[in-house]
Amino acid sequence: MVGGGARKRDLLVEIRPDGMDVKIHKIMKLAYPFASSIAICATAFVFYQIYDGQVPLEMLFLLALLVPMAIFAYIFSMAISTPFAYPIMVFPEGIEFRSTWLGAKMGLPGLIPKDEIDRIELVAHEGRGKGKAVAIFLKNKKVQVVHRRNEEDLVKLARTLESSLGLKVVGL
Repeated sequence: MVGGGARKRDLLVEIRPDGMDVKIHKIMKLAYPFASSIAICATAFVFYQIYDGQVPLEMLFLLALLVPMAIFAYIFSMAISTPFAYPIMVFPEGIEFRSTWLGAKMGLPGLIPKDEIDRIELVAHEGRGKGKAVAIFLKNKKVQVVHRRNEEDLVKLARTLESSLGLKVVGL
């Protein structure tokens, strides 16, 4: 892998995210921990009020379960929204996109070397009714659906992948 300055020169194509996806990601990143903390505190207060200050042990156990669940939900939601908020970058050595800690643990790194890619498919996205997704099928049978983008950007990306990296693109 090449260092920062040299990588900028090797960049073949960069597909930027939709502005709304970036805004949603930033809002979720800030609001989710705050909302979770408020919900857990409110639940504790309600239990305290219902039981007149004598909270049973079962309720404390329930509150202790809520905290790891909130942390897991935050990590999972960031793993879903992060790839939509950052650009897809194609380098001569492969495709790079923003990954998260959870994505890396699941075997989906930020840089996918071109040697590990079996094929690329452009598929319709069933979200807010616009754009398509890029599905990267790896040789180890994993599938990484990377980003939702508009069709013009995806056609540009697909043509670059075919011409520069020699990858098979389906759905162009």
